[in-house]
Amino acid sequence: MLGTVVGSIVAGVIINKNDPLPLYRNQVVQIFLLIALVQSIVVIYTILTVKETPLPVSGRPPFNLRLFLRKFFFKPSTYPNLSWVLLARFLVMMGIWSVYYFLQYYFDDVLGGHAVKTIIFNNSFSGEFFNGTLFQPAVLLLALPMSLLAGWASDHWGARNWSTYRAP
Repeated sequence: MLGTVVGSIVAGVIINKNDPLPLYRNQVVQIFLLIALVQSIVVIYTILTVKETPLPVSGRPPFNLRLFLRKFFFKPSTYPNLSWVLLARFLVMMGIWSVYYFLQYYFDDVLGGHAVKTIIFNNSFSGEFFNGTLFQPAVLLLALPMSLLAGWASDHWGARNWSTYRAP
């Protein structure tokens, strides 16, 4: 979560959709290069610090592509709880990402304008700057205690059967 907050702040500071198109494209390239750099550093650190014992060649079964691909599929009837979790997460993520990219335009139209200045940063208001530096980090940081509370409540009272929430 810390990476999401820091990434949101950095992207919100670097990218400005109101800049001319060549400059905006350059800013997007900078963000992707920064992400690639951070991921490369983490991969190199992992390669250098994690010592794994390789399997001996004699104990390794021959590679079978069909068996390998079958491990990625599951039968929903065999794992019904996993099916519900995947469906719930899919619906939640669809809800989040269906409005996420429109937030910057909403912030521009409702909170912003050409003459509006931000008090904290003392610059002209930009929807993606506000979203990346203030709104998104606040949402993520406030979600942390709520998720801890929800986890405690689930452990304390147990998971409810989905059929109890259906309308009669």
